Amino acid sequence: MYEDLPAARETLNRVREFVKNHPTVYMGTHTPLGYENLEAKRVVDLNNPPKTLPVGDITFKTKSGKYVCSVCGYVYDPAEHDGIQFEDLPDDWKCPRCKQPKTKFNAA
Repeated sequence: MYEDLPAARETLNRVREFVKNHPTVYMGTHTPLGYENLEAKRVVDLNNPPKTLPVGDITFKTKSGKYVCSVCGYVYDPAEHDGIQFEDLPDDWKCPRCKQPKTKFNAA
């Protein structure tokens, strides 16, 4: 992979300029906290960026039964739906927030 550092810097500067002028929810793709930041509507503060977990501090947990919509961040929690597991929902079930199909959800 060829890395174009000037192009990468220009892109980062454009992103930072956009964030300064538009409230933007922090949803890092390289952090296990991305969907939590979206649910909490944590807005990016470029002067005080959110902390990320160092790789050594990341712990893996067992399945929670929760599923997260990869489009809008909606969290399906069986505890909030009479204990109905995500896998047991009908195939034509849609996200209540953005109306995307089950295939757009990932285990949390």
